[in-house]
Amino acid sequence: MSTPIVPATMTGVAVSLYLGFKSNQAYGRWWEARTIWGAIINDSRSWANAVLNLAQSDDGTALDHETRRALVMRHLAWLNALAFQLRVASRKRRVSANRMFHHFAGLEGPSFHRDPVSYERLLSNRDREELEGKTNHAAHIMIQQGNALSGLARDERIDNFRHIAMNQLIERNYDNQGACERIKNTPFPRAVDVFGRAFTWLFIAMLPLAFIDASKDEVSLHGFNTSEAQIYTFIVIPFSMIISWIFFFMERVGESMEDPFDGSSHDVPISTLVRSIEIDLHEMLGEEPPEKLQPVNGIAF
Repeated sequence: MSTPIVPATMTGVAVSLYLGFKSNQAYGRWWEARTIWGAIINDSRSWANAVLNLAQSDDGTALDHETRRALVMRHLAWLNALAFQLRVASRKRRVSANRMFHHFAGLEGPSFHRDPVSYERLLSNRDREELEGKTNHAAHIMIQQGNALSGLARDERIDNFRHIAMNQLIERNYDNQGACERIKNTPFPRAVDVFGRAFTWLFIAMLPLAFIDASKDEVSLHGFNTSEAQIYTFIVIPFSMIISWIFFFMERVGESMEDPFDGSSHDVPISTLVRSIEIDLHEMLGEEPPEKLQPVNGIAF
């Protein structure tokens, strides 16, 4: 059995263009997600700096340590709540799998944002009670943060200028959260994903048959005897496998980056990023920071 080489060649060109488009779109989603979390890191440091150095009254009286700490801890609660919401709503089933792609370590617990305790532990009893019955806890924590600032402004513990400046930081947090939710709640188009996989397997199936046809032409052109023809045919086999392997991995690389918040080996390591922010903000408060989150099997999650 064999197929003409020309249809297989044209199919390979079409599949490569399609996979290039798919991989480019998937990488764009991943890079946008990483850029958003880079902005979250910067805005978190800016928030802590504003709490420590900007928040003061007209006469220059700074906030007491407990009030500062409450504002910073509430921000950390928002960070952990956002990471938790991005992780738990996955369309994929998280299982332990020793594969290069879609490797889910099956990690559980607050450190990897599989449990709401990851952010509830940072809130006061009153704040936790106010979250009951709310759908979007991260958004509501930012409302609590705004209410706390309004209370400080009413008590004239911060002036109006500083109140407005810190509210702008809260607005930036909302922007970052909305951008993450847009990526999370807009799945990669299934048609692009499914047809990319189908076209790849079609080309892989056609390729060996096309090599057989090409081998017949080469044998006929050069007048190989039977043993030489057999040797030439077997030499073609590894090249067919290599080309098929390349196309297969091109498709898998694109698929592995479609959903950057699911918690697989190629996704944005939001749990590690959150822990890095926690370390920075605790040190800014002059407190003992938590331990750095270690990679699992060489993978940051």
